[in-house]
Amino acid sequence: MRGSPHHYYDNLMSNTMQASPFLITANKPLGYRTVVAPTNLNSRIAKLLADVAGKDISQDGTANARIIRGGVHGDFTLIYRRIRAKSSLITPNTTGYLKDSFGRDIFLIEGIIVDGVRDNITVLQKEFEQAHKIVAEHFKDFWTWEKDKPYIKDSSSIIIGKTKGSPLSISYEDDYVVRISKTVKQAIEKIEKQKSTIFKEIGMNKPVCTFIAGISLLGAGYAAYRTFNSKHDKNNHSWKETVSSTEHSRTSSPTTSC
Repeated sequence: MRGSPHHYYDNLMSNTMQASPFLITANKPLGYRTVVAPTNLNSRIAKLLADVAGKDISQDGTANARIIRGGVHGDFTLIYRRIRAKSSLITPNTTGYLKDSFGRDIFLIEGIIVDGVRDNITVLQKEFEQAHKIVAEHFKDFWTWEKDKPYIKDSSSIIIGKTKGSPLSISYEDDYVVRISKTVKQAIEKIEKQKSTIFKEIGMNKPVCTFIAGISLLGAGYAAYRTFNSKHDKNNHSWKETVSSTEHSRTSSPTTSC
C-alpha cells in the first residue's frame, strides 16, 4: 500500500527488474548536486534529482521512494536514502565523518532509479548496498573536484528481486510531476507548425524531412534546456540554503552511516 513501509518479499522472480544507481552529494568547495546518474537519463532529469530526492535523514534499514511523472523518458521511480558520509570513503581505516568547508557533515543522497511507476516495490538491503558500492567509487573522484563539472554518467545495472534477503522498509513521498513551462510549450508548438508547412512545400521528401526534423528537435531541446537551467539555478540556490540550515539544526539527530 502506498505510504506504508513494505516488510515482505513475495513473488520474487515475477518482480525481477533492472535498476540504475544515482548519487547526490557535496564536497568541501562544491554544494549539493547530482554527481552520478544513469548514462541514458536525460540531462535535465538528472539535474532534477537533486531537487526531488533526499531532504530527510534515513534510519537504519529504511529508504524513501518517489514516483516521477512526465519525464522525457516516461515515468520512473526513485528509491533512495540520505546518510552521513564516512571519512573511510576517502581514507580507509579511519573513523568519523566528512565535513564541508564550514565544518558541517556531508551527506550522501544515494539510490536507484527504476523505469515505470512502481507503487509497491520491495528492495533488499544487500541490493541497495550494491548501488552504494558503485556510487562510492565515483564519490572518491568527486571528492577531488574543485570546480563544477558535468555529472558522472554510469552504465551499471542492478537486478532487483532476483534473490531472497532482508528488505528495506520503504516509505513513499508524494509523486513529482515534471512540468514544461508555457514558454517552452509555445516554442515547441511554433516549431511543429513551421515543420508542417515546410514538409508540405517540399512534398514530403524523406531525406530532407528527416534532416529538418532533427534540426527542429535540437531547437526545441535547446529552448527547453535554457528555460530549465535558468529556473533550476534559482531553485538550487534556494535548496542549498535550506539544506545548510537544516543540517545545522540536525547535528544532534540520529543518523544512519554508510
